[in-house]
Amino acid sequence: MSDKFGVLTRVGPDTPAGDLFRQIRLPVAKSSEFEADGEPIRLMARGERLVGFRDTQG
Repeated sequence: MSDKFGVLTRVGPDTPAGDLFRQIRLPVAKSSEFEADGEPIRLMARGERLVGFRDTQG
C-alpha cells in the first residue's frame, strides 16, 4: 500500500480491514423495503454488490 493508512481504509475483498468488516453485521436496508416473496433488491455495501430478499417466513 502506498500510504500508511491504506491498510485501514481499503475495505475490498481480501484486505485486512475488509475481512474485519465482513465479520461485523451492518444494516444495509429496512425490512419494509422488501416485499415477502417479492423480487430481490440489488444493494451495494462495503464496496460489494449484494442481493437482498425476503421470503414469507421472514
